Amino acid sequence: MKKLAVLGYPISHSKSPVIMLAALERLGVEASFDIIELSSGLAKWLESPANDYDCLSVTIPLKPEAFDVAISLDSASRATGSTNCLIRSDAGYRGFNTDGFGLIKAVSSQTFESVSILGTGATARTALYSFSDYRPMVWGRDEAKLSDIATKYSATSVNLEQALTADLVISTLPIGILPQLLEGRTGKTLLDIAYMNPANSSFEVKISGIEMLIWQAIGQLRELLNGGNELSDEQELHDLMLRAVKMEE
Repeated sequence: MKKLAVLGYPISHSKSPVIMLAALERLGVEASFDIIELSSGLAKWLESPANDYDCLSVTIPLKPEAFDVAISLDSASRATGSTNCLIRSDAGYRGFNTDGFGLIKAVSSQTFESVSILGTGATARTALYSFSDYRPMVWGRDEAKLSDIATKYSATSVNLEQALTADLVISTLPIGILPQLLEGRTGKTLLDIAYMNPANSSFEVKISGIEMLIWQAIGQLRELLNGGNELSDEQELHDLMLRAVKMEE
């Protein structure tokens, strides 16, 4: 039996247990999935023998701490300093960043030439790294962090109005921030990773953050069950996970 959990703060809203358990049942894997509220101290938490999880899905604000505790890191983690998945091995936890995979898959049906990222946190770094070929624009509320992240990922720091002119706008802002910012503003395609936010009707195309959540979870399942390789019928798995979310609503 596989033992999984999602950690972060706040965490009560998480859809990870719903989608992961639906997928694991479909894959024929017996598993449990816990929701654990933790705002800091991941390394100390892992010292407890009771916390012997096979896979930990790590969310805000613990992604940098997950990066620090991992005994090995995939290339996306190393490039971003952010880890959202820990897989247990005999030597310790191996770290992976599957958020970038989730972002790319979430917008794979769209056509775009320009990309902007809203935010300057861990997921923003992952988005800038993942879409670096598009020479993305980036906007953030903290000028110092904005300057730093733009320089590090060879992005162009812009104001909000400029950011919203991109063919694809990816918001990595916390829940509740984006709706206020977008009042009276329009755009083309929006992916808002804060899936609890209401859909914004002023964009021509709206992509729910649930899409990113599902695909990053599939990325984690690749690492947990198949050595990082693609699983069979991943689109079918995605559709099943999406139905599981909608049934819960």
